[in-house]
Amino acid sequence: MYQKQEFYGRSYPNAGLAGKVSTLGNPATAVTCSMDVATRVFGSAEICGVSTFEEGAEQVVEEESDYLLVPGAYPEIKWLYRDHRLTAVDAFVYPIAELVFCSRHATTPEYVERVYYHPATDSLLGKLETRFDRTEPVCSNEKAGEMLLQHPGDAAISNMLVANYYGLTIHMMLQPKHQMGWVLFAKN
Repeated sequence: MYQKQEFYGRSYPNAGLAGKVSTLGNPATAVTCSMDVATRVFGSAEICGVSTFEEGAEQVVEEESDYLLVPGAYPEIKWLYRDHRLTAVDAFVYPIAELVFCSRHATTPEYVERVYYHPATDSLLGKLETRFDRTEPVCSNEKAGEMLLQHPGDAAISNMLVANYYGLTIHMMLQPKHQMGWVLFAKN
C-alpha cells in the first residue's frame, strides 16, 4: 500500500495509493488548495470532490471513499481527529497556491459591500486596504470565486488558481505560496 514518490525532492509514502481520496472542491476544475494538492500528490488515486470536509468524512465512514485529505489550517479539523469512526493514517507537508485579494473590478476598489472568504483565511482580512461593510464566509476558495460571478461588485480572498480560472483581477498578494500541513484520514 505504501509507495514512495518524489515531489520537489521529497518523498510522500502514500503518493501511490490506490482507491478513492475525497477532499474539498470540484475535480473538474481542481482549483481549491485541497483539490490541487490531492491531484498532485495522489494522482494515481480516484479524486472525489466534496462540498465540506464533514461530507467527505461521512463518505469514508460509509465506505463510499477510502480516504479524506484535509489541510491542517482547516479550523474544524479537531472534530475529525475526535471522530472515533476515523483515524489519521498519514500527515505530510506540501505547498498551497498563493492567497490573493481579487474581484471583477478592473482596478483595486476603494470600497466593496462584501468580501467572501473561506474561514481558514480569516486572518488575512486585516491585510485588506479596501474598505468593506461585511464579510461572508463560504465553504471553499472556489465558492468565493463563484460568488463574484453572481455579485460582481463584491470582492474575495481566494487563491491564485481560482482567480486565474474565473478571470478575476488580482489586487493584492496576501500570502505567497507556502508549505501547509496535510492529514489523510481513513475509516477506523
